[in-house]
Amino acid sequence: MNLDNLSNVVFGDTDGLREMLFENAMQHQLFFNTLQDSGILIPHYPLADADFDELDDWLLNHFVEHDALANRLSLENPFDLFDTDWNQEDDFYEWIQGHLLIHQAIINRLGL
Repeated sequence: MNLDNLSNVVFGDTDGLREMLFENAMQHQLFFNTLQDSGILIPHYPLADADFDELDDWLLNHFVEHDALANRLSLENPFDLFDTDWNQEDDFYEWIQGHLLIHQAIINRLGL
């Protein structure tokens, strides 16, 4: 898995953000498929698609998936991935870093 695309996105770089969203969606698909193969179902949304002018829906759906992953994998609940303002550089980078750590924990727990 390419964790670089999750962590190396630069504030204001729309192309880099699209790459991050795509990689994130592919990882979420893998997480969903891995759990589904074990008979565990969690909510799953089309996370590769995001309207950059209205990110609240994407952020909420993404948080719902992460909350379900944390509960099913007995991981700490993720920080509030929904309560952020990606138009603020500090918020953006804090979210990116925290999100990366969450994905690393999921990958480790699933043995991927």
